[in-house]
Amino acid sequence: GMNKRGADSLGLTPAQVSTLASIIDEETNADSDRPNIASVYLNRLAIGMPLQADPTVKFALRNFALRRIYEKQLLTPSP
Repeated sequence: GMNKRGADSLGLTPAQVSTLASIIDEETNADSDRPNIASVYLNRLAIGMPLQADPTVKFALRNFALRRIYEKQLLTPSP
């Protein structure tokens, strides 16, 4: 797991790192893709940009069976 020092080095709390890891895990099954996806999300967070991650829509809708995210799902209000 992520310790506090590792999380601090990313500018995140351990809980935020865990949440981000869950999003990345839902985004891909390929271990080789995870570092690149993590980098994109960390860069977005660093500049205050929304993650714009499809898995967050699945979490908000509580529907992990979704394979594709369409505009109607993207329009769902969520934090």
